[in-house]
Amino acid sequence: MIFDVAGKVIGSHYEEFPTQRPAVGVAEQNAEDWWRTTCSTLKEAMKKGKVSAGDIVAVGLTNQRGTFVPVDKNGKPLYAAMVWQDVRRFTMGFWGENIKKAGPIRGSWGFGASGLKVILKLAPNVLEKLYKVTGTDSYINYKLTGKWVTQPSNTSYIEDMEKQEQSRELAEAYGVPFEAAINIVPSGTVIGEVTAEAAKQTGLKAGTPCVAGGGDQQCASVGTAVVRPGTMQATTGTGTFIEAHLDKWRLDPKSRVTPSPAATPSKEWIIESYHPSTGSALRWFRDEFCKEEVALAEKKGVNAYKLIDDMAEKVKPGSEGLVFLPHISPGAGAADYGNKNASGVFFGVTFRTTKAHMARAVLEANAYEIRKCVNVVEEVSGIKVKEITVTGGGAASKLWNQIIADVTGATIRVPEVFESTCLGAAVLAAYGAGIYKDFYKAVDTMTRLVGRVEPNMANHDLYNKWMPIYEDVYKSLLGTYDKAAGIK
Repeated sequence: MIFDVAGKVIGSHYEEFPTQRPAVGVAEQNAEDWWRTTCSTLKEAMKKGKVSAGDIVAVGLTNQRGTFVPVDKNGKPLYAAMVWQDVRRFTMGFWGENIKKAGPIRGSWGFGASGLKVILKLAPNVLEKLYKVTGTDSYINYKLTGKWVTQPSNTSYIEDMEKQEQSRELAEAYGVPFEAAINIVPSGTVIGEVTAEAAKQTGLKAGTPCVAGGGDQQCASVGTAVVRPGTMQATTGTGTFIEAHLDKWRLDPKSRVTPSPAATPSKEWIIESYHPSTGSALRWFRDEFCKEEVALAEKKGVNAYKLIDDMAEKVKPGSEGLVFLPHISPGAGAADYGNKNASGVFFGVTFRTTKAHMARAVLEANAYEIRKCVNVVEEVSGIKVKEITVTGGGAASKLWNQIIADVTGATIRVPEVFESTCLGAAVLAAYGAGIYKDFYKAVDTMTRLVGRVEPNMANHDLYNKWMPIYEDVYKSLLGTYDKAAGIK
């Protein structure tokens, strides 16, 4: 996406690349797809926005966190990139003891470290050529500038998230090489310039400053002005993430959630809860059950999700007793303490159940998960949630926003730019390039809200009755999930 210095969208382009799922619980990507789609989307966005290379004053980057790939000295991937949804770090035993040993000390998530342990177990020869364990951001930073650089909010490899630096102590705790860690600089820092080779491939101008951005959820917080204590936002993309901004480090004594660095130039944090497969569950429903709607949407030139919304809106709140558990990617969310064997379930199916009921149940499931996450964040942060700024692809759905308001009882604030992750990266790029001398001035100038959705309290009362049933369905299946997983 391309923004002007006032935060207005000038041009954008979207492309998907595949996530390979060759077995249950496995989620891998080809890191070269990251760069290929970066180049093609940049060119198309500039073309659509009628923007020349010389018009671009700075480049900022935001990305999916928790996805890592080992590379050699030339930046060549040595194995498939392990996506954050991949549960092998749990099932192969590389998360449990190490995260218990390291995580509570410094809040390290250990995605990169535990992922590397899995890869080395499957392909020991990777260690011979291993140079860096890189996330999506540092891989693209390298391709743009020739420098291996990341920033604190990507919870990189063996990062001490309280100190916001790579830690030898954590490398020892996880049993991985410290030398493979990427250099960390604060968000909003100029990390280098677009190289001549990168300029040829992307259409950017050689010498254009590249600025350290932030992880997707942290940049979404910047893009919705959730950069001060007491503010909160929810982003629905592949999963749903709830973030509240903190100016002090706080740990959850129950280890359900952990603070992670904010995408701010100063050392601050967000506290975050999540569910890994809410948005991806809706996409699964679209792909597997709504082929007619997809074909019709293509013919009409509209988004297929809009047709799914129209269908779901005809169903009363509560979906006539149909409840959906959105655990399509194995493992429930942080609010549940996680269960690696959890899977998706439709509960309450009758002869009256239609595809429209299923569509609404999927949307309601996301709202139930947001409510569970909000409850945890409130408990740990001490912040009472009265308003939630919604971002990501899900923010475009008026129905989904209303359902979230009704389930949580909170006012939903709707931003002008739905893809606030990209806007957050643009804010940091504008600050890093010196367009704005003050970070908060950049935030307040470039971000805007365009709507508010108030909860329907009658619906809220109804959802208060369905919420414990939703939770009971999940809890009642915990033993069954584990038994089913034991059958080979």
